[in-house]
Amino acid sequence: AIVWYGFQSWIGAGALNAVSITLLGFDNLVFYFVVFQFLQIGLSMFGFQGIKWLE
Repeated sequence: AIVWYGFQSWIGAGALNAVSITLLGFDNLVFYFVVFQFLQIGLSMFGFQGIKWLE
């Protein structure tokens, strides 16, 4: 599960970084990776309630 979280975070961070570079000129892949990690950890801690809140 840890490897899967890392993989998802890396792909998501890359996509957000590409959009951010195009729209804002802000390029920081590590920042987005850390944001995705915290988001996934939070969703894991709160389970379905966290997902329901996110919707």
